[in-house]
Amino acid sequence: HAGVGQAADRCVLEHAAGLPFDVLARRELFDPLQLRSASFRTHGADPARLAKSYAREGREAPVWAMDFRPSGALSATPRDLAMLVIACLRRGVAADGSRFL
Repeated sequence: HAGVGQAADRCVLEHAAGLPFDVLARRELFDPLQLRSASFRTHGADPARLAKSYAREGREAPVWAMDFRPSGALSATPRDLAMLVIACLRRGVAADGSRFL
């Protein structure tokens, strides 16, 4: 997995579409799959809705934000993640039967 490659892909998509990546992700992926809470940003998210991370010593670690989105930076509820996995396993067909790819 090459995080920098995915960030470069993001730049190409933004340039080709003339839209920010977050808008494209919402329009082309999150909305068609009904992923209501999915985002590639943690800044501004409700901390109560984010999973907790813990350091090796067992104390809570701060929320870490990936700068090179979308490189492993998807934040989603278990339900949203399940809907994404279902669509991937079904080769672009959402759980409701609609095709998004």
